[in-house]
Amino acid sequence: MDQGITTTDELWATLARDRRRAWVRLLLGRETDGVAPIRSGLIIVGPKPEGWESRRWIYPDWSFATAEMTARAVTAWLTAGETHELELGEMNCSLTLSENAQWFRHASRQQYGGIEVPWPSRSVTVSMVDGQTNPPGGYLVGSKGPSFPTFAGAYGAFFYDQWSQTGASQPTLGEIAVRIVDGRARIRRVLVRAASVDVWVDGRNVGGCRLELNSSTDRLETMIERSGKISLPLGSGLGDDPWLWLKDGTDWIDYRPIRQWGGRQSPDVEFEISEDPVAEITALAAQGETTYLEYKRDLPEDNPESKRKVLKTVVAFANGDGGTMLFGVDGDDDTGTVVGLTGKPAELLRRLNSLVRDRISPAPIFHISGQQIGSRYVIRVDVSPGGGTLHALVLDANRPEYYVRRNGSTYYARPEELAQVAAKAVQQTLGGIRPGL
Repeated sequence: MDQGITTTDELWATLARDRRRAWVRLLLGRETDGVAPIRSGLIIVGPKPEGWESRRWIYPDWSFATAEMTARAVTAWLTAGETHELELGEMNCSLTLSENAQWFRHASRQQYGGIEVPWPSRSVTVSMVDGQTNPPGGYLVGSKGPSFPTFAGAYGAFFYDQWSQTGASQPTLGEIAVRIVDGRARIRRVLVRAASVDVWVDGRNVGGCRLELNSSTDRLETMIERSGKISLPLGSGLGDDPWLWLKDGTDWIDYRPIRQWGGRQSPDVEFEISEDPVAEITALAAQGETTYLEYKRDLPEDNPESKRKVLKTVVAFANGDGGTMLFGVDGDDDTGTVVGLTGKPAELLRRLNSLVRDRISPAPIFHISGQQIGSRYVIRVDVSPGGGTLHALVLDANRPEYYVRRNGSTYYARPEELAQVAAKAVQQTLGGIRPGL
């Protein structure tokens, strides 16, 4: 993540120049002498957020409220070290912010702080002085507003419209997050084809930006003249870890990892389904093994070591970002050759399917298919990423084996690598409840 340190003075200067609207969500503490202290806040500067509505929920010790104002009006909050009393409609609030702040830059369509914004953005998170940071316990039942079994559930519903109570995580209080939408340009859609990557871009300042594709095999860059579709030809396939960058000089505006990154695939990245599976398998066999592709000449034999040699890669794909295995192909990192499998196709498919389901726990999400290429038969197994679920190879019921994929090879997983896999599930469950992160 692109991030750094800034100050409330710099944030003040940025908002003072911004003529757009600011959409505010606040958590307030108990009123004293008619003034309620702000305990947490999320401010989005730019277009009206999808699903926005004006509302206020009131509970005995807490209340949640929204407000709409200009970006310039937010600057009244931003003198560090001073306590500000603010009038927001019928509410009187107080707020004291610290001087230092942390900024984060986000690509479009990526979830940070529980919110997905359709444009690139920059978040600035400022801590409060002497603010309450520990969420309370107990139920929240009020006369004005829905009731919740946990404070975390109420917070997630109000700030992020996440109404599921199961797994709701306690938020971090004592912070104001200001998220400033960057409408200059964005990547709106990506379509990966067999011989090209098509990218749709738009925005108010697209002309003069550059689009870069960077991977282990192809590095292309082109100037953008106007909004619309741009086609980048592929010479040797996508290669490992392909990324798209939308940039202006050395300043990136937006980006897309074409494959999954951080356990998540951007919803606007699509892959064209091949109408010629023979051509697709032939192309995969010719390109050589990668982090996401491995060849096996044969199906495993009926002994533990042979099963381990094959199935450990399926485990590694499931513990990572997914991948494809081709059985009946012999080769290495440079190229592969279709040699075919020996046996009846239906029995081969059934045997491999049973091995994956019986020997990997929990069973990964995968798709298995066979294809006749001339006189040779090849089986393709596409393994989906586990999204944080830890998958193990179980050849001995008392000794599960965990594997990960690194640099095109499969290795026993180290403890810190298992922790990284599990962290993906935690991130998805939390939904990034902390504002601005």
